[in-house]
Amino acid sequence: MEYRAKVLRPSSLGLYLLIYTIALGIIATLIPNNAPMLVVKGIKNSALVEVLKVSLWGESRGAYLQKTLGFRIANDEEESSGSQYILWLLTGAKINDPYSLLLAGYPVLNGEGEKMVAFEEGEDPVIAAGEPLVGIYCTHTGESYEGDGGGERALKGQPGEVLDVARELARRLEEKGIKTILIDKVHDNDYNSSYGESKKTVLELLKIKSLKLIIDVHRDSQAAKNYRTVLVMGEEIAPVMFVVGKGERLPQPHWQENEFIAKKIISKTEELYPGLIRGIRYKGGRFNQHLSSSMVLVEIGNVNNTLTQAKKSASLLADGIANYLQH
Repeated sequence: MEYRAKVLRPSSLGLYLLIYTIALGIIATLIPNNAPMLVVKGIKNSALVEVLKVSLWGESRGAYLQKTLGFRIANDEEESSGSQYILWLLTGAKINDPYSLLLAGYPVLNGEGEKMVAFEEGEDPVIAAGEPLVGIYCTHTGESYEGDGGGERALKGQPGEVLDVARELARRLEEKGIKTILIDKVHDNDYNSSYGESKKTVLELLKIKSLKLIIDVHRDSQAAKNYRTVLVMGEEIAPVMFVVGKGERLPQPHWQENEFIAKKIISKTEELYPGLIRGIRYKGGRFNQHLSSSMVLVEIGNVNNTLTQAKKSASLLADGIANYLQH
């Protein structure tokens, strides 16, 4: 859905400000008297303020609204609806996105909602014996590898070979003394809704307070000619790439923390196995990384690799992750 707005004339500015003031007054009556700063935060985060600011310069708000509201992006994020638009316009908050409510300054009262998990930069995780430290799942569970002569995806509703790679990652982590939870649920029965489905899995994982790292394992759909394989310890195996979503269309308060963790894992892994990891690919979506500051998305191998190559890389990556968690 696309929202269109005519260019506001300067004479219309007073009317919009009046409507905005009245609306804030109504909202204020619903806010506890002991929390006046919530109104201030709501004003500060108001999207209407930004729209009016753009209008003063006579610029088009079409692109602004499309970028800010975050309309549906194929294979990525949740879409916006008209009912959410009014709340967003007045306060910068979305009723179905607790994080935007927090950013707007309003409390999230539903204990079943999303939860933010803090991880301070420079702080090393503390390991407790016997508690799970890593959670692993695959948003695009049907992804597979064509290097063995098979298809790039499994049949609809069936797990692909990327889940075998995730299992190898979990197995090696357990072998290194890192208790790991692997979720083998198929999230991409409807490919365009896969991130919405895996979001449910992430929220369940976040209930496990001991987790220090949540990993979404993918297979890269691209295969650059120079990086179809990488040479590590004399063996051609699958390249590894991390993906960080910066949230260009929807709030992503954790992207720098997600990036920080990815960089630390890369550093620890490259100390052991130089050349295994290609680096970080930055994208405009969120890929559910907005749910926690302790999340990473990793692409192990590309469509042209074999399953054996990808599993070998997963095993080596696990050594780097264990080194990161244990030191």
